[in-house]
Amino acid sequence: MSSPHQHLDTIVLAGGRGERMGGQDKGWVSLGNTTFIEATLAAFTGTPIRPLISANRNLDRYREIAGGLGGLVVQDLDTSFRGPLGGLAAASVHLQSDWVFIVPCDTPQLGPCFAKRMLAAAEAEPGVDGFMASDGERIQALHSLLRKSALQQLPNFMAIPRERQPGMMAWVKQLTIREVNFSDSAQMFENVNTPEALASVRFADRQCRE
Repeated sequence: MSSPHQHLDTIVLAGGRGERMGGQDKGWVSLGNTTFIEATLAAFTGTPIRPLISANRNLDRYREIAGGLGGLVVQDLDTSFRGPLGGLAAASVHLQSDWVFIVPCDTPQLGPCFAKRMLAAAEAEPGVDGFMASDGERIQALHSLLRKSALQQLPNFMAIPRERQPGMMAWVKQLTIREVNFSDSAQMFENVNTPEALASVRFADRQCRE
């Protein structure tokens, strides 16, 4: 593992089109007196992170929040929109820490036990490519802790033409990944990507059930 005093790079995926949210930039959707991007970063309170926010609009607003935490904003290298892999590939060239968190910006109920449990798993088994959360039913591939060396393979993987690009799970299958069980806190991974889902969020639910 990296030194406990080193800030861990944390890629926050906020570069989507927000089509099911009426085209809104989901990072800046309001949730009570906060926003999705602020709620996501707040989940790492107590864990030293350096945020790398993957974004393709509202860049100055994202730079303000990332810069305040010593991070930066990264735009997709491919303007044809390659989804989460495009954001990860763009961020991969800016990594500094040996281990890297990955989270989307549209699971604002994420709680602080996410980082703690993932780091504990990496301490216990450091010889793999990374760890992905499981909600008890399926792997949450975008809630991960991966080695920098694994993410740095992505630009070559992304060189495959888009029409033949096998996608996120095909890339994951190339890695040695362990699942970390969050079945006791599955609500943390609920995607809030429609107005209806937003209306049902109860912010207190982001607390982990440990």
